[in-house]
Amino acid sequence: MEPIIITIYALATLLATDTHKEFYAQQFSFKTKDECVEYYTNNQADLLNGLMEYAKQAHNDQVRIKEAGCALIDISKIPVIGKPEMISKFPIYTPTSA
Repeated sequence: MEPIIITIYALATLLATDTHKEFYAQQFSFKTKDECVEYYTNNQADLLNGLMEYAKQAHNDQVRIKEAGCALIDISKIPVIGKPEMISKFPIYTPTSA
């Protein structure tokens, strides 16, 4: 797998602890930003619902999604800083855009 990928991201807040988290769907990797945007747009409801379900299971908490879309990330940083490093992002969803 390439160390730099285009994938789907979300910035959210865990409600019980007011903790800000970055979520990345690394299982989705796209060749272009346009391909990612098209996939995200066609699947937004499922992606956001999946994030909320994941947060319940992984963090035993609900989330408030602040932003979601497509991002260029460096996954080689995971062993170093414990998470991917976001290089750039293309927000598609914000609470005011819904």
